[in-house]
Amino acid sequence: MTTQTVKLGEVCEINRASIGKDYAFDSIEYLDTSSVTSGTFSETEHLNLADAPSRAKRIVQNNDIVISTVRPNLRHFGIIQNAKPNMVVSTGFAVLTIDESKADYSYIYYLLTKDDIVDYLSAVADQAVSTYPAFNPSVLVNLDLSLPPLPEQQRVAGILGSLDEKIENNRTLVRTTEALARTIFKKHIAANEENKGWETVKLGDVCEVFIGGDAHKYDIVKQSDKTHNVPVFSNGIVNEGLYGYTKNAEVKAGSVTVSARGTVGFIKLRDTDFVPIVRLIAVIPKEDDVSGYFLEAVLQKETINASGSSQQQITAPMIKNLRIKLPPAAVLQSFDAVVEPLFAEIGFLTRENQTLAATRDKLLRKLIK
Repeated sequence: MTTQTVKLGEVCEINRASIGKDYAFDSIEYLDTSSVTSGTFSETEHLNLADAPSRAKRIVQNNDIVISTVRPNLRHFGIIQNAKPNMVVSTGFAVLTIDESKADYSYIYYLLTKDDIVDYLSAVADQAVSTYPAFNPSVLVNLDLSLPPLPEQQRVAGILGSLDEKIENNRTLVRTTEALARTIFKKHIAANEENKGWETVKLGDVCEVFIGGDAHKYDIVKQSDKTHNVPVFSNGIVNEGLYGYTKNAEVKAGSVTVSARGTVGFIKLRDTDFVPIVRLIAVIPKEDDVSGYFLEAVLQKETINASGSSQQQITAPMIKNLRIKLPPAAVLQSFDAVVEPLFAEIGFLTRENQTLAATRDKLLRKLIK
């Protein structure tokens, strides 16, 4: 198939529009670089324009690609969809508006998220003379791309996009099911905490806490195989924090992880044996006292205030010293029986998404050279 080598700047505008004196809105829907990772977006923040941070400047529209120029290895990249007229993103993003007569915006997005390009941008950022790794948007303007004809771009983007659409649909189902589990907890547990027979205990009395070590201590591969089939999780929300796979588990299924750094406070019940890394906290229930279902619900309910002036983090003592209301055994057993099918569904959808993401990434390497 014939391909054409072009500069990225030939098929798009970069940072096309910014807020000026004649901006038409008094408030904005704001997206910071930390609010998107690998195409997954958090909610925008509604701000009065007068109160918005100085970096809230870049105007975006549907189908724009946003790429964080700061620490590109963290993959704060995504495609803007369903943008409100007053949506604005941080100047930490490079905003790419693709000329759709020349290139398919989804194809360009998938191409730019390939490992070799992310590694290149990260290498450039690491050479920056600044307090943190960052690259200038001009690096993107001059980036050489090998593009097939537009119909082929659209075909490939359609294949990869169908997998991402299924992943997002599963995420929506997971969020709905998690919300139902939280509602059940509030009704059957939290609303009855003052009843007779309930105890106030420290979380450390009914669970053990395990802190994840450095990644280099483990034999980790990106894709699972016959010998590397134990998931490794780190602090993060993308793909539920899945980092890779290793040989031997350190924490049993039914434990709950708490992100101690980065996306601080992200809580997830793990339904398989696993290895936590990079200070990810694993809360392991003592089986005679509580279940993972109860622990997950309690940790979702409680507010754990992170500490640290330069880097916010949660520590093991914070978890151990957290005081909770412990219901009688019969109440716990009743709660577990109700929510167990919900968490089984969440686990199934989560594993399916991991398989879909691995398939997409394999196809990405094969279809986009």
